Amino acid sequence: MNAHPSRYIVEFDSERDAYVIDQPDRDPDLLPMIVIRRETLEPMTLKEASEFIGSRLVLLTPELKEMFKDYLWTNDGQTPPKRS
Repeated sequence: MNAHPSRYIVEFDSERDAYVIDQPDRDPDLLPMIVIRRETLEPMTLKEASEFIGSRLVLLTPELKEMFKDYLWTNDGQTPPKRS
C-alpha cells in the first residue's frame, strides 16, 4: 500500500459520530487515517470547519504539503509571513 496515496474516502461515519478520511484500500480493521469528531466541529463556523477539514486533506498529499509548508502554523500559533 502506498504510504502517500492520492485517493481518499471522505465521509461522515454515523457509528463514530465523526468525519473520517481514509484510503480506499486500507484494511477495514484498522482505524481510519483521520477521525474528526462532531464535538470538535460543533463550536466552529462553517468557514472554520471547512478550513479545518480541508487543511487535513492538503497535509495528506506530499506535493501540496510541500507547496504550503511556509504557511503551516509555527510553535507559537502564528502563521508565518507569506513568501513574496
